[in-house]
Amino acid sequence: MKNIYQIKQDFLNIFDELEENGGELTDELEEKLKITQDEFKEKVRAYVAAINLFNQDIEAIKLEQKRLKDYSAKKEKAINRLSSILVNAIEEFGDTKPSGVKYVDYGTGEISVRSNTAVEVDNTVVKNIEQAINCYFTDNKRNNQLTVNNRIYPHDIIQYFDERDGIVIDDILNTNVDVTVTIPVNDLITGIGYNTIKEIVSYTNKYKIAGSVSKSDIKPKLQDNGSCAPHLARLVVNKSIQMK
Repeated sequence: MKNIYQIKQDFLNIFDELEENGGELTDELEEKLKITQDEFKEKVRAYVAAINLFNQDIEAIKLEQKRLKDYSAKKEKAINRLSSILVNAIEEFGDTKPSGVKYVDYGTGEISVRSNTAVEVDNTVVKNIEQAINCYFTDNKRNNQLTVNNRIYPHDIIQYFDERDGIVIDDILNTNVDVTVTIPVNDLITGIGYNTIKEIVSYTNKYKIAGSVSKSDIKPKLQDNGSCAPHLARLVVNKSIQMK
């Protein structure tokens, strides 16, 4: 592995300047970084060493980020544990305000127990209901039943669960499903996908239309006709180096 001692000081200054610029090239820096034939191998050696150093720095930063994240999580867990002990102690031994709030005045400060109601969702149940609805539509599409029905009945979904799952109809009725569908604009123009969006827009204003491009779909079109979408996309040749 190349190291900092194998890079000459003048190269180090250039690399430091590049890093300070956030990787952006000024005209002056671009001139300094230009590789000419008379110093070809020397600069290649220095650039490889610099790239390896930057990669080492990135790995060290990632490790430090993980360490700090784990460290922060431990601190939060400790805070939650201490807070829980305090709540239990104050509720048992603390004084009570006229409002009914339990508190303790410890001389230099006061702590009171505040109650708030939060919702805790079992995401496993949500996922199971989501999968059941997916199975319903998949099965009905395979059996050509989609056009026969115009709604889902609760028992249509319940049938995908075992009694041991414990899921009841009220669980299902209080669950939402987020539906994401990709529709080519060309299908809207030709009318194929128009009804799909029309029904969604008519049903609710809680929808989002986001643009995207399928690179795998447009690539063969660009290969056949490079100007088929002149402002949207183009073919580029990306070249990279491999270092060992």
